[in-house]
Amino acid sequence: MKFKHPAGFLFVLLLLCATAAVAEPPKKVYVPNPTGDVSDKVGAVIASEISAALMKHGIQAFTYANLAEQLKQEEYKEVLQCKADDRCVDEVVAGFGVATRIFTQATKLGKNSFHLELSLETKGKFKNKVTRSAEGSEASLGRVAAEMSLELVGLKKSDVGFTEGTFGEGGEDWVVGGGAQVIVAFESDPVGAIVRVDGKLVCQDTSKRCSRMLSPGTYRVVMEKEKHVTRDEKVTLDKDQTVSWKLEENFGRVSVTTTPPGLPVEINRQVAGKTPLSGLELAPGRYEIRINDPCFKEAGKRLELQRGERENVKLKPAPRQAALRVAAVDKEGNALRADVYVDGKKVGTAPGVHKVSICAQQVEVKKGGAVWEKALSLGEKQVVELNAVLEVGSPVAVVASAGDMVLIAAGKFMMGCNARVDSECDGDEKPYHEVYLDAYSMDRHEVTVGEYRKCVDAGKCASKHHRTKSAGKYCNWGYSARDSHPMNCVDWYGAKAYCEYAGKRLPTEAEWEKAARGTDGRKFPWGNKAASCSVAVFDSGGNDGCGKDRTWPVCSKESGNSPYGLCDMAGNVYEWVADWYGKDYYDSSARRSPAGPSSGKLRVLRGGSWHYGAGLLRASFRYGFSPVSRYRYLGFRCVVSSE
Repeated sequence: MKFKHPAGFLFVLLLLCATAAVAEPPKKVYVPNPTGDVSDKVGAVIASEISAALMKHGIQAFTYANLAEQLKQEEYKEVLQCKADDRCVDEVVAGFGVATRIFTQATKLGKNSFHLELSLETKGKFKNKVTRSAEGSEASLGRVAAEMSLELVGLKKSDVGFTEGTFGEGGEDWVVGGGAQVIVAFESDPVGAIVRVDGKLVCQDTSKRCSRMLSPGTYRVVMEKEKHVTRDEKVTLDKDQTVSWKLEENFGRVSVTTTPPGLPVEINRQVAGKTPLSGLELAPGRYEIRINDPCFKEAGKRLELQRGERENVKLKPAPRQAALRVAAVDKEGNALRADVYVDGKKVGTAPGVHKVSICAQQVEVKKGGAVWEKALSLGEKQVVELNAVLEVGSPVAVVASAGDMVLIAAGKFMMGCNARVDSECDGDEKPYHEVYLDAYSMDRHEVTVGEYRKCVDAGKCASKHHRTKSAGKYCNWGYSARDSHPMNCVDWYGAKAYCEYAGKRLPTEAEWEKAARGTDGRKFPWGNKAASCSVAVFDSGGNDGCGKDRTWPVCSKESGNSPYGLCDMAGNVYEWVADWYGKDYYDSSARRSPAGPSSGKLRVLRGGSWHYGAGLLRASFRYGFSPVSRYRYLGFRCVVSSE
């Protein structure tokens, strides 16, 4: 299964720079790329050198790259594409028995000066931390970080050299050197500065108490804080005292507003957030502020920001538009006057021409209780002709109706990967074997948002988890214009709760596969012909959702229906089934009405989705997934047993 992987883990611990004791070095650790002020390329080198140093001492250390290399032979075959969700990486690492992580934070203090912080965490609990300053280029940080990692896990360098003979005899008289010392405290305004005395780091953060014992004398004291002018002075320390310095700001402030609000902003080609943005602190310099939204034409402003300056940038980008020429008729072809809605908002009436955003997703034509709807895919300045046929007096939309089920007759079928027509067979899809199933009826389409809402309104299903922060616009719950889309972002337990509310149940894995492919051993629901966007909603090669980057209304690709007439048995959303997942289950499964292993940790997903490629649309493809997972590509449908 395809995963998407983030650039790194955001992990910053504001703790005292003291090293806690580590009772015993871990046997396995995961070393993610550093966060902070180094490039992705240098970050990978640092992680690799830490890993190499630990492995020399018998610790099995995984970076993301070598973890992925090992996983090529495991069941998680495409972990390299895990780019969008930290949780999928956590699950893979945990699957290798790795509970310990070494996090690296790199802070750039000057042109060739860095501060490194390595932290040790086991099962989510902080264990130890080592900090060090490093002078030199980015490329030299790997060696320093590798040495720090050995100190972090409690390893000591081996003794060098051995000389035969006696030792410890005799001795010399000695004189106690040194003299009185003074206690010096360091403070900054604002707090949070780094303090160095004669090049040695003495304070990582002046927001916490920072006092040190020093011999009387003259020292070079440096205070540094991001976005402030570094203060570098010689100070004579001859008594207990406090060095308290005010640091001058070295930034300007920029605010960005747009009409309409909520548009993504790039500053010097780096993502800065969505408007309105207020009081962004930027170092003095030249900036290009740009609106980067596919629904609007390019707009921006170039400015040179001075220290202490405030800039208010107001932008009103022009929308990229297409047009809909809409006509409405009844079933006999008589022209009608009807209301036209785009993404739930009325834009006018039919017949008529209406300019709309190229990002519009759905059009509805309504008259009385009759509704006609269609998913949209628009290009700039494109004029789309729409002829809505309304069943005047009908109380529901012209889409698959709730409760629409298809009878699957009792009998035998072949389950698993058919190597005669499918060259992509995975190990857990073998052997290809005969199974007998009693008769049952299955939902013709995936459970929709509109159907699921009835369960929520009845108090039998939860809604609070179905608009996750990471999934954002991809979760269909909460969008009134997506009632005919499949319910997604729902975990196994939510799917089970809905089916029970509806007087049904989740299908077994065998029931799902027979409904998807029939009895002739075909590769896909529609046959053995390669997948295309004319038969399924999937990632057609860097083109998620066949270009829409989301789900489609159910039954949008009826030419890809299964032999029993079921919609979306390949693509749109993955579908939860009842069974626990067993990698080798087919070796010993029952040949009559198999119900999966009696226990396990993962539940089975079937059918591929809008978010993944054609290889996962195969009718025999199966995947084990955590039942508490709620992702944009997870949905379900239900069955009932026939008497």
